[in-house]
Amino acid sequence: DEGLRKYLDMSQLVAAQPNLHQGQALLPNHVDHPTKDGFGIIIVTIAIKGNAEILLETRERDEKAVFHLNEGEVYMLSGDVRDKCSHGVLADDDGGEDKEGKRSSSLERESLNLRFGLHGLSKDDPSPDVLLKYWNWD
Repeated sequence: DEGLRKYLDMSQLVAAQPNLHQGQALLPNHVDHPTKDGFGIIIVTIAIKGNAEILLETRERDEKAVFHLNEGEVYMLSGDVRDKCSHGVLADDDGGEDKEGKRSSSLERESLNLRFGLHGLSKDDPSPDVLLKYWNWD
């Protein structure tokens, strides 16, 4: 979306937020609330440690998508995918061993969210109101 492109710029970076999954395999599907801790018009997630399946689902649950994310890869939520889909993470549990012969597990997954732009910060920014109403948060 050309209208969102202006937010994907370091001058629009609002927060770099680490996510430590602390052995939890599943981060259940959720929608990032635009006026609380899920802020950001565009959310970029970097897989710092561990692999995972990323789950996307529409509110009506009639459309779903799943893709694999390897350590070091990146995905972005913006536009309708950010606003009208829930997302979740299922960490891979490879059950393998590290270089020292200790059991390794991608359940030790870590990621970093980069949050760009804020809803309603100026009159030119997308308002959070449409999103709040869509998810019945009003």
